[in-house]
Amino acid sequence: MEFDLGESGEERSELVFLSQRVLDTLLENNIPPTPRSFQLHFDRLFDECETLVQEKINEILVYEDHDDDAQAQLEKQVKKGFFSIKQILELASEVYKNMNLMNKILNKKSRELNDLKENIQIKEFVFDLRKDIDILNDIVTKQVLPMKKLYKYATTITQAVEEKTIFDQTFGMYNKKYLTNKINQESKLLTRYNHFTSLIMLRISNRLMESLKDEKERTLITKILAKLLLKSSRRSDVISHYGDGIFSLILPYMNIQSAQLESERLWNLVANSNFFIDSKEIKIDIKVGISHLNPKISVNDNIHFALEAMKEADKKNTKFAVYKDSSQE
Repeated sequence: MEFDLGESGEERSELVFLSQRVLDTLLENNIPPTPRSFQLHFDRLFDECETLVQEKINEILVYEDHDDDAQAQLEKQVKKGFFSIKQILELASEVYKNMNLMNKILNKKSRELNDLKENIQIKEFVFDLRKDIDILNDIVTKQVLPMKKLYKYATTITQAVEEKTIFDQTFGMYNKKYLTNKINQESKLLTRYNHFTSLIMLRISNRLMESLKDEKERTLITKILAKLLLKSSRRSDVISHYGDGIFSLILPYMNIQSAQLESERLWNLVANSNFFIDSKEIKIDIKVGISHLNPKISVNDNIHFALEAMKEADKKNTKFAVYKDSSQE
């Protein structure tokens, strides 16, 4: 087979060579060469390439579209729309409250003027002004009920979208719903193809979280961790925010030993990334739990095992821990 390498032949030849290595690896390990399998192994072999080779290949890959999943992008826009509607309704509510306040002030001043014996023209002016404001207030009052209904409807729709969303706006990654769906999908693939897949759950250590003075600092440091994970992830990695500052990674075609190496890599990456909060240097310490995905048990049980391993790592103050039943290979 011949390839027209064109002007950027050197970069393309590196890409062709890497792609051939990926295909050979899949065939040697009897792994179906599906787009998903190819992508996963492409990323891993790419990481093993020399820096110069990576740079050459990236000159081509940089032109590919790396935007988030289309549904995640749609969710972002929908939520922005609902947030704008909510703001408009809240602003309208404030206008109504201010109208009522102004009416009360006017009534008070009107009563004060009635106590005066002179300034008849001023009294007549205030009387006419009060009539105009009463008319306007009546109109606004009539609009309050449909405005409340619209606000309630927008809130209901927002909650319905939230229940079906797969994207976590706070941390800029997928959420728990997406994670459970992907584990369920991966379990079906494990049953069919009988390969290994590992699950990693991680969070900032309890010791570090307890040392931070308030919730604002804890949220900030958790967002920093999220950015580090996203920045260091491969193009095919599935990173999710499970909830309560706990993040997860699904590692297809990785056995426990490989998952331990990945956990070590993540721990070192985070540990070597120091940050400052109010002139105080913070060294981020994470605890990682590892478990292999078992297609014979429920999604919740698979997640529970990885969470238990994460808690064990925190309890023993180790970098990571493997769930006790995850040693089988």
